[in-house]
Amino acid sequence: MLNLLRQRNFALLWFGGLISFIGDWILFVGLPVYVYQMTGSVLATGIMFVVGRLPSIAFGSVAGVFVDRWDRKRTMVVANLVVVPLLMPLLLVDSPDTVWIVYLVSLATNTVRQFMDPAENALLPKLVDKDDLATANALNTLNNNLARLIGPAIGGVVLALFYFPVTVLLDAISFVVAGGMIALISAPSSVTRADPVTAGEAEGKGGVRREWVEGLKIVRNNRVVASLFALLGVNMIAEGILSVLMVIFVQAVLGGGSVEVGWLLTAQAVGGLVGSLLVGKVSRAIRAWQMVWVGFVLLGVIDMIIFNSGVLWVALILMAVVGVPVTLLQTGVMTLFQASVEDRFRGRVIGAFGTVSALLLMSSMAFTSLFGEQIGIVPMLSAAAFLDIVAGVVAWRLLRGIEKVEQTVVPEQTLAA
Repeated sequence: MLNLLRQRNFALLWFGGLISFIGDWILFVGLPVYVYQMTGSVLATGIMFVVGRLPSIAFGSVAGVFVDRWDRKRTMVVANLVVVPLLMPLLLVDSPDTVWIVYLVSLATNTVRQFMDPAENALLPKLVDKDDLATANALNTLNNNLARLIGPAIGGVVLALFYFPVTVLLDAISFVVAGGMIALISAPSSVTRADPVTAGEAEGKGGVRREWVEGLKIVRNNRVVASLFALLGVNMIAEGILSVLMVIFVQAVLGGGSVEVGWLLTAQAVGGLVGSLLVGKVSRAIRAWQMVWVGFVLLGVIDMIIFNSGVLWVALILMAVVGVPVTLLQTGVMTLFQASVEDRFRGRVIGAFGTVSALLLMSSMAFTSLFGEQIGIVPMLSAAAFLDIVAGVVAWRLLRGIEKVEQTVVPEQTLAA
């Protein structure tokens, strides 16, 4: 794994992402706490999260079209830098009457971010050798878990000691640094741009719509991609249930409070770190499709035990253990997406997945908010775990035996240096 971090281009992308994610987690902790302290309203705080999801539904798929048109490195640099001034209005939020600024900033910044993830995940396969692709994705998962472990701790301390504006400035600085590091990536346009781009795609009336439709056709016609969309759709329904009920489960079933919620989140982050390292070591020995079905099944089984044990220490231990299957699943999914889609369509497919994921997640969260209490906390959470187990079994049936994905894995322009 460390060999990849010695490769300059990948290291710049990886460390830039780490710094940006840490900044995001700092603000993710500070902003909802600040809004709730200022307004005393759960609704006002909840609206912020809902508004933040809307750009994924409205723009995620279309953003992927432009990611496939534009230079992906430049797209990430510009997106990081554009977010900085969009964050600045948060410094004006000082009373319940100004909370509407939070909603506008959340809408604007998350709209820009729709270009970041598809650009990064589309560029990554061209920065590393194809044999290192799964390892690179495992390192990206490690990146996310490191930020999740570091960022909230910094955010809580900063909010307590230096007040809310400092959390905003730290997040803004993280985007500047991340954009600067990505700008230092040294690669020709044949690597940073999708290739090939035909004249019909680049020019002509209705070009964006045509390219968007072409991306949707890949989702429908590519067996691997269609399977992943269906499987991860089930997973998003399960995640929606968990998002709404997890804190309630800790309080009502485990008898804990905010401290115990923090313990569980920390345990999950630590487990994710360990899982990322383990998956990185075995990534050359296990195929991506095997990571997917094994990850789904283990995730569902471990969650089922957590939700039905009713014991805090069991939940703490297993929340750490569950980091391994989560990493397996995330690494396998992204590797299959990247490898099974031709480069010039990669941004569109990943963008479309972001849109579908956000829509299903919000639908599941809405259903759980309305009916979760009537159905029961443990039965709903058990149903979420069962959905993941079913997804794993179906993944084994749909994806097994795949020796070569349906499209070009990594073009010859790959630049690993």
